[in-house]
Amino acid sequence: ITISLILPSPSMTATINYRPLQLTDTAALFELIERNREHLRTWFPITLSAIVDEPTCLRYIQKKQAQAQNKEGFCFGIDHPSAGLIGCIIVKTIDWRIPKGELAYYLDHDWKRQGIMSQGIAWICDHLFTEHRFEKIFLQIGPDNPGSLGVARKNGFVQEGLMRQDFRDYLGQLRDIAYLGLTREDWQAAIKN
Repeated sequence: ITISLILPSPSMTATINYRPLQLTDTAALFELIERNREHLRTWFPITLSAIVDEPTCLRYIQKKQAQAQNKEGFCFGIDHPSAGLIGCIIVKTIDWRIPKGELAYYLDHDWKRQGIMSQGIAWICDHLFTEHRFEKIFLQIGPDNPGSLGVARKNGFVQEGLMRQDFRDYLGQLRDIAYLGLTREDWQAAIKN
């Protein structure tokens, strides 16, 4: 599964690819994590504790590939033609009885505010609703993360609640989480417009 989108940017038009992570992405993923470690540490403490060097990064990708094989989760890299791997979109907490799942995503700080993640989330929602017949997709986002909340809202996600002290960050502190959802029905209505 790979998709290419042509995205306008201030200086050029680039083809961005969204595709499953591969073992050959080990060095690039580790570099991405290292460049953004400070930014990611609040909301991705488990990922950061799992990826501390290239060998642990390889094991992380192997684990994500095994999860994909078992349909327990999916991890997509975001590729820029000149910059390489600039982010990831993760599908996790899948409940096939409904079916529904949670999205998590991050983008290199140098590539934010260019529509790349908004387009990626639009693509993954379309993929999950059409190919996997999901009934709902949800996000858990820090209420103090306006960029991520904006990406969610641009894609039709609606805040369904605030879960107080529901996430433990890298310092061990409990943080509030905004819970946002997108149902198949809402998604179908949005794509008709």
